[in-house]
Amino acid sequence: MDPADQYELLAEAWARRLNKPFSTDPHHSALDVQLITSLWNIYPEVIESIEVDPVSFADRVAVHRHAQLED
Repeated sequence: MDPADQYELLAEAWARRLNKPFSTDPHHSALDVQLITSLWNIYPEVIESIEVDPVSFADRVAVHRHAQLED
């Protein structure tokens, strides 16, 4: 699977399974990444891209959470 696809699927899984925002605060986003690694088998490149830019991942999670409300 392509890391970009896994990134998007992970954002959707976070939104559906946890139904909470992904934190953009440095300390809390690190905890959220730890939660991701304990729940899902994710490529290291995906984890690294989330760690480098948690705001972008939080935005994708928010999009999926919003879409869920519309369903």
